[in-house]
Amino acid sequence: MMTGPGEYIPDPTEGITCVKDLPQPQIVRRRRSFKRRKCPRCGHSAVRGKTFTRTLHDWGDVASNRPRDLVITYSQHHCSPCGKYFNADLSDLAIPNSHYTKKRIESKIADLFDHRHRLVQHPLTAAERKTLQRITRGQPALRALRQIVDEVYRLFDRRCRTDTALAKLARLRQRVSRFQGLRHTLNKRFSPTLEKALTFLDDSLLPATSNAVERGNRRHRKMQKTVYRVRTGPHLSQRIAGDMLRDAQAQGRSQTTQTLHYARAG
Repeated sequence: MMTGPGEYIPDPTEGITCVKDLPQPQIVRRRRSFKRRKCPRCGHSAVRGKTFTRTLHDWGDVASNRPRDLVITYSQHHCSPCGKYFNADLSDLAIPNSHYTKKRIESKIADLFDHRHRLVQHPLTAAERKTLQRITRGQPALRALRQIVDEVYRLFDRRCRTDTALAKLARLRQRVSRFQGLRHTLNKRFSPTLEKALTFLDDSLLPATSNAVERGNRRHRKMQKTVYRVRTGPHLSQRIAGDMLRDAQAQGRSQTTQTLHYARAG
């Protein structure tokens, strides 16, 4: 019986808490064992000395819901003229010292690039947070970056006293300083003017800001600049008079529109 499109198929690994109970991976064997290989240093034909195995984690099999591992048997060669030991070339399968295949790493990088805006997006839905957890698996620096970004948003989203905000900022700076790789990226958290930006959290007369409202105000100011920038003095006075007349008649226009809606509704 084939499953149709949109049919829910339960995950067979759901509820498993022990690693030993997980499905065993499919083993795909590859051989890269050669009798002779050219030395990368001097070009001499080096004989095979030993053989080793290397296990790489590849994408799982969707049909059987099992992971898949590549077990590669490769040869190690010794060049007698220069005394160099080297292995058979595996660069088409994986990068050096990696436990994953090359195509899986490239897919991971592409997925992380496509969803890079999730690292600073505010707010995140449940599905977006799940996607972020998936693409940052095995990347503790990226997860720490997202946690720091959440703390910054929480610092400005909630009203509190100035002393409380400054204490939160001090803890945030202390946490950022522990990550040397992120300190340069988040160096604005150490700006001396950041403390002054927290004073509005303790002022009850200042309303909370909204990004959508601020964008609308900037768009309106930009439109007004384009309208009045190339006007002369008489044109400006006529344009202002027209705007004032339009505003004076706004209430009458709304009443007329409401009356027409009632008339059409019957």
